[in-house]
Amino acid sequence: MSTITKVKEESKTHIEECREFDLNLIENVCMLLGWSTEQYCEYQLDNYNQFVDRLFYGFPVQMANEVKYSSDFRGFWNNEASFRNQTEFLPFAKFEPMESPVILSEFLYTHNPLTLMHDDLFMMKYNNVLEKIRKGKKCQ
Repeated sequence: MSTITKVKEESKTHIEECREFDLNLIENVCMLLGWSTEQYCEYQLDNYNQFVDRLFYGFPVQMANEVKYSSDFRGFWNNEASFRNQTEFLPFAKFEPMESPVILSEFLYTHNPLTLMHDDLFMMKYNNVLEKIRKGKKCQ
């Protein structure tokens, strides 16, 4: 008679599972684009800065910095990028041949700050985060 020993797996927290899921998405995106994770992160950071700089153009720098350096806004930006990758870019890209230039074009369009500024749902969510930042509340 054999004895089966069950190995207790260390359970992950919800945030650890989310981070792992996001990392997996980023790795899939990078594979399709032929980018490194560093290139992806630099691209997203550049878009982040462009978005804030365009929205606050002509306003005092302190106003832009209040948003730009907010952990709430950074979390919002990362979550939205992940959501767009999961629901828009990756479903589109799976029907394109590998190495297709259309894949890069779609990715750039999907994450373009100007495109996002004209997306009513995105801007509604952004305004909600902005309101919470201004009130000094932590986003939930």
